[in-house]
Amino acid sequence: MTFLFAHFNKKEITAWVSSLSLIVLSQMLLGSKEWVFMVVSMIGISALIYTAKGHLMGPVIMVVFSITYSLISLSFDYYGEAITYGGMTLPMSVLAIIAWIKHPSSQKNQVETAELSIKEWVIGATYAILVTIALGVILYLFDTPNLVLSTISVTTSFVAVYLTYKRSQYYALAYAFNDIILIGLWIYASLAHREYLPLVVCFSLFLIYDIYGFIAWNKMSRKQKMIVMIEE
Repeated sequence: MTFLFAHFNKKEITAWVSSLSLIVLSQMLLGSKEWVFMVVSMIGISALIYTAKGHLMGPVIMVVFSITYSLISLSFDYYGEAITYGGMTLPMSVLAIIAWIKHPSSQKNQVETAELSIKEWVIGATYAILVTIALGVILYLFDTPNLVLSTISVTTSFVAVYLTYKRSQYYALAYAFNDIILIGLWIYASLAHREYLPLVVCFSLFLIYDIYGFIAWNKMSRKQKMIVMIEE
């Protein structure tokens, strides 16, 4: 247990516990009987705070979140979300785990950040376009609700997991954009079925954590570069 919490400061632990408490409270106040939403939300929050710290547990927990969130998405026929997280975020998170293990920082329990080359940005953009087109067609054939938002979610999700795999701080900005899209998608779903409201709360918290993640990774990147300069 000490290993899991040792690298967090008191403010981060307080924020984490407060977020988990808010998720439980929103579940109770909104009267949702789908307790699995609460559990999945708590898993997602945990994944984000570890990722924000550059800790390997981040992508590890994201694997679990991808599986469970995909199943929830299927319950409202959000095939885009199910395909995106089950068929894309899940395997990319596994690749991220491998990449992070291969590139540890000199700082304990922290991944080494990286700056993407122009070639890597071009490759990422090309794959993002191809994935968006391919899955966009599939979503259209499945008559997916909110097709435009679902398709945009595919794009932002791919960019986010690609940048996570590449160890770039911009992964958090991509996830933040994705969070905004998901808030819209689940607001729409909650208009039809009130039990989905906790997911709106969930992704609102995700947005806050991803913004924090971007700030944290920028600080982490500067500190790592400074250490390298001192060692040289």
